[in-house]
Amino acid sequence: MVSLLGRLDQGWSNLPGLRATLQERPSVAAKRLFYDSNVYDPRFLRYLATDIAPERVCVGTDYPYLIMQRDPKGYIASSDLSANILRNVTRDAAFKYLGESEID
Repeated sequence: MVSLLGRLDQGWSNLPGLRATLQERPSVAAKRLFYDSNVYDPRFLRYLATDIAPERVCVGTDYPYLIMQRDPKGYIASSDLSANILRNVTRDAAFKYLGESEID
């Protein structure tokens, strides 16, 4: 869905019926969603966690399915995230999703 946000925004801008249904641009609504890290492309994970949904990307594995991420720690590390974004993905976003305060 994230890769389609530009197209969805264009439709929202040009289709009055869609604007009547959605009160805001799809790209604005997408920033309120939570995502998991299992997007199978380290570059896309970096883009998602940095530009699309900062503080809203949690570790994901697709466990127990055959397509599951078998080394989520290594995969996330390969995404070359800054220390702050890495902490968001591996810890803080889950607390935010659960509505919990941080535990140090």
